[in-house]
Amino acid sequence: MSVHRLLVTALLLATLLLGAASLALAVDPQDYYTFRVSSSLPGMLFGVTPEGQTGLGGALQQNIPVAFTPCEGNWAAGYASGSNDSTIRLGFSGREVNGNAFIGKGWLTPGHGLYVVCTATSDKIEEAWSLQYQILPLTESHPALAVGVQDVFNERERFIGQAPHNARSIYVTATGPVSREAERPIYWTAGWGNGRFRRGFVGVSAPLSDHWQLVGEYDSFTPNLGVAWGLNGRETERNFDALGYFGYNDFKRPTLGFSFTFRNQ
Repeated sequence: MSVHRLLVTALLLATLLLGAASLALAVDPQDYYTFRVSSSLPGMLFGVTPEGQTGLGGALQQNIPVAFTPCEGNWAAGYASGSNDSTIRLGFSGREVNGNAFIGKGWLTPGHGLYVVCTATSDKIEEAWSLQYQILPLTESHPALAVGVQDVFNERERFIGQAPHNARSIYVTATGPVSREAERPIYWTAGWGNGRFRRGFVGVSAPLSDHWQLVGEYDSFTPNLGVAWGLNGRETERNFDALGYFGYNDFKRPTLGFSFTFRNQ
């Protein structure tokens, strides 16, 4: 087995072990419900490169924020739907499905990007605004580092149907390559925060080919696994891409995601 495959296997195993340990914490399934599928922060269902470019390339996860942050001229929009049982469903809300849609824009310079995103958390277009700022770029001596706030204005309930709203969550996240010499780098991400991220999170994204990417993570609530596919591939010179995602929350609830990215550089 190659070193590349050994590293992927080891990182995925660590993710699964963290997820298995989390099952003993008696996590309430209604806790931060609207942010439990994929909630539109950087890297969630779309990739971000160390230079802050959106597409399939770079780090990509299901429901944890990567530190690489979209910079000026980069956009992302998409939709995610997660089932509450083992059946694949599309939808926004109800007892059987949990979903959201989003549109976000990058600002500022590569390596110090600012990403602002609006997430529609139900079919009534109830929104939550989130942002992330990259403090440190990726260098030879340290990983990229970013800070962010999910639900900046505290508009969503922590528990479904309960008030006052209390879903604002602040976090710090770091992302770096497993090997800097790899032609197609495997990226790890780890972070911690309060609220939605209070148990910490860790993940890995590994390219399987020019058009496919493997994702494994523990998102502070459950372990998740999935694969992403990009229309134009990792090395495209086109300034747009369309991506599809299929994964499993907690290894049993299917998640479908779609995103469209654009960069004008």
